[in-house]
Amino acid sequence: MKIAVITPDMSNNATMRAYWLADLLSHDHEVHIIGPQFGDGIYPVVPDDIPLEPTAASPIVPRFLPVMSELVDDISADLVIAVKPRVSSYGTALWHRRRHGTPLMLDIDDWEIGFRLDGGYLKAAVLALPSLAHVNGIGWLAMFERLVRYADGVIVSNPWLRDRFGGEEVVHPRDTDMWNPERFTQDEARSRLDLPADDNIVMFLGKPLAQKGTGDLVDAALIGDPPAWSLHLVGGSTEQFGPSDRIRGASHITVHGLQPYDRAPLWIAAADVMVVPQRAMPSARGQLPAKIFDAMSMGKPLVTTEVGPIPAIVGDAAEIIPPADPFRLRQAIDDLVASPMTREALGRRGKSRFERKYAPERLRETLEAAVQSAVSRTDAR
Repeated sequence: MKIAVITPDMSNNATMRAYWLADLLSHDHEVHIIGPQFGDGIYPVVPDDIPLEPTAASPIVPRFLPVMSELVDDISADLVIAVKPRVSSYGTALWHRRRHGTPLMLDIDDWEIGFRLDGGYLKAAVLALPSLAHVNGIGWLAMFERLVRYADGVIVSNPWLRDRFGGEEVVHPRDTDMWNPERFTQDEARSRLDLPADDNIVMFLGKPLAQKGTGDLVDAALIGDPPAWSLHLVGGSTEQFGPSDRIRGASHITVHGLQPYDRAPLWIAAADVMVVPQRAMPSARGQLPAKIFDAMSMGKPLVTTEVGPIPAIVGDAAEIIPPADPFRLRQAIDDLVASPMTREALGRRGKSRFERKYAPERLRETLEAAVQSAVSRTDAR
């Protein structure tokens, strides 16, 4: 079967979810990724082993509509999967189905409206009407969330979204060949990355957005005397991770910029403890950080927070603390660093849970069943 995965913007990180789904499907189908590109280039960490077909576009609605029409006619597929319920992806897919009758699946990996509510409900309401000028404005997001039921099939990335939208749950998949802890030892990883061989390394790896809680992690590292561990923040600039003067003034905190996707396992192999300190913001309610699966698949001990779907996903395979509590975060990290046996046991539980519940073979079965159901539903119309 020929499948087109539509990403809402080739230049941002939504393309990673499109890639993960395409990679799962590529074992049995011919898959390519298409979509508008609103920025200067394709999101830099996206691998190139799946065909990418970007179309330069403006996110301003009147300018985007002609490009959208071209995309609708350019799609050649037996099934279309739209990533996110946005105008630029789901809207394009709905229009294509109306013209050509192609089966349509919708993938929801975040609560899109939640991102617009981080600034408060009043601000979101005030901006609703003016935001209609932009394809990702909250007015359009609210409208397209109501259109979810018109898809022939729905897949979601976590239990919170499943409860809200229905559909089949396909978490962020991880290639177990790539995310294999036996690929390199910790010593080898540290040598290749030029990291201190004898440090206790605590790591955050990912995009430093507000809901990621990296400011809490920096605060935890700066409480009282310097800890018995060094903090490595990987995936952004110093300014993105927090107050730059405080970070630069701390010898035990090091910032590393954006990294290629295929080097992420190397970074995790170098760590002693991984931290995903998600904050309890509207945008985080339906968000499941992919880095949780990175840590679990690599057998690394994980400290994370009781936010959204995270507790249901990790079970007893992580140290879970309340969000936005730097003191509890510091204590949890200190305790793990001080106990190699606890770290080893927690990492083993995470690896075992990943293999039982989230291995790519299991996700592929779920996704394939959803694909066949969507196609059958269309055939029955």
